[in-house]
Amino acid sequence: MSELALSRPDSKRMISSIARINYLHSRHIRTGKIINSDLLFTLSLFALEAGRWVGKHEWRSLTDLELCACGTFWKSIGDAMEISYIDLPSSKPGWKDGLHWLEELKDWSLWYEEKFMIPATPNNQLANAYLDLLFVGMPTWLSKMGRTVVTVLTEPRLRTAMMYTDLFNLFPPLFFLVDTHLRLPQVSGRSVRIVNGILTLRRYFVKYLTLPRPEMLRKQYISSSPPSSTGRYNAVDYISDPWYVRPSFGRRWGPWAWLARLLGYKLPGDDGNKFEPEGYLIHEVGPANLKGRGIIEMKGTEARLSHQGIGGCPFAFG
Repeated sequence: MSELALSRPDSKRMISSIARINYLHSRHIRTGKIINSDLLFTLSLFALEAGRWVGKHEWRSLTDLELCACGTFWKSIGDAMEISYIDLPSSKPGWKDGLHWLEELKDWSLWYEEKFMIPATPNNQLANAYLDLLFVGMPTWLSKMGRTVVTVLTEPRLRTAMMYTDLFNLFPPLFFLVDTHLRLPQVSGRSVRIVNGILTLRRYFVKYLTLPRPEMLRKQYISSSPPSSTGRYNAVDYISDPWYVRPSFGRRWGPWAWLARLLGYKLPGDDGNKFEPEGYLIHEVGPANLKGRGIIEMKGTEARLSHQGIGGCPFAFG
């Protein structure tokens, strides 16, 4: 997904990443394990959540022009993935622009959440597995603190669906932040105020006390071009495990590396080749049993997308 979101819309990397995603999905679509509404709702998360988060926690909301750009980009991605928009009201007459499409997608996704986002044990298992991955290696007290912050920031409907209803079990070190004698479906109001208060302070700090970030300090997550010797791409940063990150001296012995050691994180180069520090080829990404498979299918998708001219505006006429 990093390749898809961070590469130029008309680049070979973008086209190859979409082809890979389509292949990985196709096996489950054929068996009925994934249906169109699943794909459309997942697309809506990518298209909508950034704007929601920015509007709630950043120093300004996205403008209509920026939201229109988001809608234009993700509509194009959905087209490339052959996702049907038949459930959206303007699917037949068409949309005026990306903002119009985004607003209809928002309304549909809220309806979908109300109907299908319900408490279920598999939801809880998946949420716990993700948080275990996110806070892997951290001291227990810090992991529990992080889980509480995540729980506070999660929307109420999603939190209920994940069956995260008791903050005291998640956050014993700060038991004074919760009502220990109650088991409520909502998080503690004091916890919410503390976390949101910190984010509010950050918002004003960024708005009034920081300068615009120059290009040289722009955050990078994937390498801009593959090394000529291997042809593989490397990740530049990571959150939990250092997948595809090259183990440079700074990555292993710099200040952030020592902090990562103290927090219990893995470093690039740990555990031999487990995290594939040599990098990746796009057609190899996916479950281990599918590594390198689907090349023929990918070439077919790549040819289709190249012929269609992905990267143009999906709302243009003529």
